[in-house]
Amino acid sequence: MSAAAPWAEDRTIAPGFADPVGTTQAVFRTVLDALANPGLAVRPPAAIAPVPALAAVALTLCDLDTPVWLDESVAARWAGYLKFHCGCPLVAAPQEAAFAMVDGFARLPPLARFFPGEPAFPDTAATVVVDVDGPPAGPDVSVRLTGPGVPEAEPRVLALGPAAFWEQVQANGAAFPLGVDLLLVGRAGWIGLPRTVAVEIA
Repeated sequence: MSAAAPWAEDRTIAPGFADPVGTTQAVFRTVLDALANPGLAVRPPAAIAPVPALAAVALTLCDLDTPVWLDESVAARWAGYLKFHCGCPLVAAPQEAAFAMVDGFARLPPLARFFPGEPAFPDTAATVVVDVDGPPAGPDVSVRLTGPGVPEAEPRVLALGPAAFWEQVQANGAAFPLGVDLLLVGRAGWIGLPRTVAVEIA
């Protein structure tokens, strides 16, 4: 995310999407496309500019009934903006959130701290959105992804994120049908990691 605060010098809240209906539809399709094709970098809609990716996802998916957790970096810059535009309640603990917005792997809490859903209602699990252009948490490693949405003859290979992150993704997938879904957003594209993905660390 940009280091700039989402308000002008007079402290007024910055605007949301220039075309709220068209842009939210485009963002929604992009998120669905990313989650349906794990490991495939999907180009984000150009229309979200100048709204950063984390805020764009929140503007699209969060509302009055969506508890959201923000890491300290995101909260310092975007809490007021998201409350104004989305009306979403902000929660203090990761496990209370339906959506989480995180600025970089270095600020990502353990995935086990997020709500994994319930056996009768696995669809209530949290979705964790990470800006991969934020602070890193170690050197990137290569991983091989397989599972639903990945062509069986063409496993997808990524070189992104530290080994500790991918070890948590492996544990998250082992808990299926419970477990969180992840969306990695960045300038190079948005990548979905649903709980169904299988990860092999190189």
